[in-house]
Amino acid sequence: MADKNSSTEVIIPGKSKKLDTKEDVADILKSIEECRGLTCLRLSGNSFGEEAMTAIGECLANKPQLSKALWSDMFVSRLKAELPPALTSLAGGVMAAQACLTELDLSDNAFGPVGVEALVGFLTSSSCFTLKIARFNNNGLGIKGGTLLSKALLDCHEEAQKAGQRLSLEVFVAGRNRLEDEGAKALSRLFETLGTLVQVCLPQNGINHEGVSALATAFSKNPNLQTIDLNDNTMTEEGSIALAEVLPNLQNLKVLNFGDCLVRNNGARAIAGAIKNGHRLLQDINLSFCELSQDVAMIVADSLANKEELRKIDLNGNCFGAESIEMLKESLEAKNLLDALGSFSEDEGDDDDDEGDDDDGGDGSGEEPAEETEGDVSTDEKLAVKGEAISPQKTENNDQEKPPQPILVEDFLKTPTGENLVSLGNDRAQLIINSLDRGSPDSPCPIEDFAALYAKVASSYVDDCDAAVKEAVESTVDALLRPLYEEKQGSAVLSHILIQVGLLKSEDKKFKPVADIEGPLLALRHIAKQDYFPRPSADVLISFLTKPSPVLQGIMAKGIIPKILQVLHTL
Repeated sequence: MADKNSSTEVIIPGKSKKLDTKEDVADILKSIEECRGLTCLRLSGNSFGEEAMTAIGECLANKPQLSKALWSDMFVSRLKAELPPALTSLAGGVMAAQACLTELDLSDNAFGPVGVEALVGFLTSSSCFTLKIARFNNNGLGIKGGTLLSKALLDCHEEAQKAGQRLSLEVFVAGRNRLEDEGAKALSRLFETLGTLVQVCLPQNGINHEGVSALATAFSKNPNLQTIDLNDNTMTEEGSIALAEVLPNLQNLKVLNFGDCLVRNNGARAIAGAIKNGHRLLQDINLSFCELSQDVAMIVADSLANKEELRKIDLNGNCFGAESIEMLKESLEAKNLLDALGSFSEDEGDDDDDEGDDDDGGDGSGEEPAEETEGDVSTDEKLAVKGEAISPQKTENNDQEKPPQPILVEDFLKTPTGENLVSLGNDRAQLIINSLDRGSPDSPCPIEDFAALYAKVASSYVDDCDAAVKEAVESTVDALLRPLYEEKQGSAVLSHILIQVGLLKSEDKKFKPVADIEGPLLALRHIAKQDYFPRPSADVLISFLTKPSPVLQGIMAKGIIPKILQVLHTL
């Protein structure tokens, strides 16, 4: 079962096996025992129970040279209550051996705050004084878990100092944990205290500008930083400007990943200005899906002129349009950087999407308007007489044009367009959920009803939808699905979504899948990135999306399936 990758490493192949007892892990124990001078143990990809972990921990008590504990994805399908004692037993073996770890990877184990509580003694022990790399990706930490983790590592730093040592952490990874602002602020205190970080990765954590600003202050105390990855948080212009202010102090940066962070134009201008005259080591910059206009993209391009090490520029998913993209390519080609430019497959703009109105008063059609003289009647139905100004045309009874009537949730359900979804306002998710027929307030709704609502909401989620529709769809499907996944109904939810798009047969012979499956399928890419989406569901989705199906043949040419699979394979 175990594969000895070298004389000092034991790597257990991930086969999704459920290992409960000491007998179940007999081969693993033998491999560990026979590996003299064990420095690395990888246990990823199987599911270990408490008794099995206790046996492995006891075996590790005789391995003082262990330095790399690569323990990601160890508890597939386990109850959360099973995880703390299993973690305590495993970590206890390392402490008993007085091993000094340099790398700890506990990613993709959904132990949450209670798991961190179980690990506090281990994280503050001498076994962690020497940590260089700490990976806590996709652990369901939340604000409480992130705060506990920060405190444990701060205590580790203090205990190390008392022992005449120093915690010199270089790599910290904690993506997909819903840390939010408070969790980010707690980690900022840790980062500021350490000052030794080289790589910080906190993607998909629901961090807003307050948390980003706190992180920016902490980053300024870590002059050796090479990687900052805040992908898919909500920096906004305020957070982006706060980061831009500290970037001049971080001249060793190689990777800046602010993709899908709502950096927007002013934030991007500030970042471009901060890196323009330095940062010669920069290799990768990501400002994709940040709502940038073409003129700001040109400013970013100009800021990269002296970056000889640059290998990747990602500006996809912004608001450029074909003509503007060509201008951008020409600019980068003149700087010998065209090869670094990524794809624009999901550009969301048109060539006439520039900020502000055209100075010439054109209608954006690209055609010259017919010449009009003072007193002439405009041919535009919405314009009146052209004089010193152009005003809305009056109706025959001289009433002003009436504003559009507000959209009701019933209107959206009958005509589920992106425009109607946005028009429902900020309470759209709750309004849509309230539309479900529960019979009584306390009665749960059938999962298939939620899946049907998901299909309606996601129907307008296509590559060329505007930013407002994209945000409305994503926030609404999250509100629909998150509670169900947290109630452990995720597998049923996914099954009914697959029924909605026709990839699974319904038991109801009268049921008909939705006619247009592009939106409901593409929205799965967003869902897969969320912290509530479990790893086993990714495997199920991969299975359905990769087997031949007449349902999928019609959209294969659009490239939707590879986009979803790309996200799923990274989970």
